Parts: sequence; structure tokens; C-alpha cells
Amino acid sequence: MKRAALTTALVAVAVSAALGVYALVGGSFGDTEGKILGTAMLVTAAAIIALAAAMALESGRLGWLPYVGVAAAIVGFGMLIFGMWIEIDVDPFVRAAGTLIVVSLMTGYMGLIGLARLPGRQQWTVAGAHTLAAASAALVIAAIWVEPSSDVYWRAGGVVFVLFAAATVTVPILHRMADIPEPSAGVSPEVSHCPFCGAPVSGAAGSRIRCAACGRDWVVEIR
Repeated sequence: MKRAALTTALVAVAVSAALGVYALVGGSFGDTEGKILGTAMLVTAAAIIALAAAMALESGRLGWLPYVGVAAAIVGFGMLIFGMWIEIDVDPFVRAAGTLIVVSLMTGYMGLIGLARLPGRQQWTVAGAHTLAAASAALVIAAIWVEPSSDVYWRAGGVVFVLFAAATVTVPILHRMADIPEPSAGVSPEVSHCPFCGAPVSGAAGSRIRCAACGRDWVVEIR
């Protein structure tokens, strides 16, 4: 999945760059060229977001949610591309595409923020960031469909967004301060510390280990 997303993103970036150079140098840039450029940019965005969502598959902590994020990115951006070429301006169609894109952004964020390696006592900050991401996504989706005008709604939403921004900054800082090294790629068949949070564990090659501190589990392999 990662390789496919990266390849798609690279191809789309190359097409976007080629069209951008053509528009600047060639001088002729019509409606068709604009749609091709827009398509390449949307494909690039979809591939990047899908890749971010797929990052959560490595930790396994989000269960089936990364698959939902990848599917939402493909379908949501696909709808935008289809609508751009066919020139669909139907309100429910645009709202549905926007909803799927918000879901893909949420799962992409969760996938990236979940890569933080923190001590067990600080793992709640990642869970908090995930919760705030879901709450922010729900508020945005509600705004897409309902268009609330209540002052209370926007004030409450503002509080959630401020906390979400604070969590987004806090988790990487804590990750950097913890300075837990990257997990080794199966260098040793014996494990004495959790590769995600650094807590003491023990396990042998081929066994599944679960860390009591952070709750993550993995299989020790020899490569």
C-alpha cells in the first residue's frame, strides 16, 4: 500500500511539474490543461493523505480505521476529479466529497501522530490528540451539511480546535524530549525494551510481545 501511494504521488508530482513548466514556457494553457493539472494535484493530495493514513497500520492501534481513511481519500478525491471533468455542481455531491476528504484527513493525522514514541505515562497525549482530531472532524462535517449559525456551536468548536492545535504541537515536542530510538529491524532475537515507549519487556524470536505500559504488541522477527 505504501509503495503504491508513493509511486502514485511521484507520478502525479511529475505530471503537475511538467504542466506547470508547459504553462509558463509554452504560453498556451486552456481549460483542458487546467483540468489535467488539477487532476494531477488532487491525485497527489489523495496519495499523500492515503499514505499518512496507512502509517497507522504499522502500529496496529487504530484497527480498521486506516483502511477507512485510505478508502475515503480515494473516493473523496476521485469524486472531486470526476466532478471537475464532468462539471458537476450538485450540492449534495460536493458535500459528500468534502465529508470523505475530512475523514481521510482525520485518519491521516491519526496515522502520523501515532508514530510518536512516548513513555507509557505520556501515551494519553496521543490518545487525546486522536480524540480531538475525531471531534474536530465531526464539527467540520456537521458544518458542511448543516451550516450551523448558532454562536454556541462556533464557540464550542473554537475550544475544540484550540485544544486540537495544542495537542498537535505537544505530542511532537514530547516525542523529541523522550528521544526513544527507532525500533531495530530484527537485529536481535531477544527484546528487553518496548521499541515504541521504551518500557522493560522480554521476548524471544517468533513470539508476540505486548507492552504493559503502552499497550502495543508486535512479533519479534529475525531478518
